[in-house]
Amino acid sequence: MQITHITPEYHESPLYGLLIDALQKKGIASRVYVADNCGLEHAKPGEADNGIITYPKRFSRLARLFFRRKSRKIRRYFEKDMTAHRPDIVHAHKLFAGGAIALRWKREYGIPYITAIRNTDINTMMPMMPWLRRLAIRILQESEQIILLSPAFREKLHHYIKNPQKWAALEEKMRVLPNGIDPIFLRQQSRHKKDEKTLRLIYVGRIDDNKNVRAIIEAADSLILAGRKVTLRLVGEIMTPELAQMMEERDYIQHFARCGHQTVIHHLREADIFVMPSRKETFGLVYIEAMSQGLPVIYTRGQGIDGYFPEGTVGYGVNADDIEGLARTIEAIDRDYERLSEAAYRAAGEFDWNRIAEQYITIYENTRS
Repeated sequence: MQITHITPEYHESPLYGLLIDALQKKGIASRVYVADNCGLEHAKPGEADNGIITYPKRFSRLARLFFRRKSRKIRRYFEKDMTAHRPDIVHAHKLFAGGAIALRWKREYGIPYITAIRNTDINTMMPMMPWLRRLAIRILQESEQIILLSPAFREKLHHYIKNPQKWAALEEKMRVLPNGIDPIFLRQQSRHKKDEKTLRLIYVGRIDDNKNVRAIIEAADSLILAGRKVTLRLVGEIMTPELAQMMEERDYIQHFARCGHQTVIHHLREADIFVMPSRKETFGLVYIEAMSQGLPVIYTRGQGIDGYFPEGTVGYGVNADDIEGLARTIEAIDRDYERLSEAAYRAAGEFDWNRIAEQYITIYENTRS
């Protein structure tokens, strides 16, 4: 079976490579069209580099306003290679950036496709570019399967598709299938025993407003005022000067630079609760990475992993703006730590790329048949 993947982010994120490697180990041949400018400096534009072909032009952000023209240029660029290496199925890893191309190829060449919906599709393109919503519905209607990376996306998508008949037909094709985590986290999985005297909190990722690091700090402040001993370990690049100042003013905060997976594992083992109340989140694999080391997690309701696990199984969802609610949730996890930690440790095993690749192969086979 030959799969053509369309993604704008192949060179920017290791996730696609991990999936494709897992598929190839199971006998699925892949060809990748990198359909935008993300990570272009790391690519070889215009060349078939080990089955990976990158569109050679760097688009500006304004190109989104002329999405149809941009999509048409990208599709035509890849068309010659696509006809020479005709796939059995096209896998569009984004609703707009890949799905629009896959839709045209299905109509012109009869090649079936599946479509994934990601954070920028549901939280940027759909709300900010309403003139593209009709196109989105056509892409979804002609897609054989619709992959949701998070259960929370189902309700968000429903908000834009009001027609009951259309929604019912689309819902039948939806499947929640998240990405996997890097194998190193599962190879080094570890159960966790918490510190009995200190609430040791951790966040890993970009330190910015979207990840809502300010709320984590303010919740920690609230706990300290209530008499709790707290430490907060922030791991990642600081993107917001105001947050840097907040961190400098608090001696309970330790900041560590962005680092590799092995060092992240070390940091996770030095903490007890992972906290990331993001405002917008596709899925947030860092939650699962933390769970692999036995850490319960705090996430945002309606974003990321919310809905994937029953509430209170591996952690809890919070309102991104409710500081006191976040502080109470940290306390609740501390009181029920052993149960939550063990459940988190066990659940992380579901995010093995080999398991996920097997599920994709089943989807591909059903699509081709």
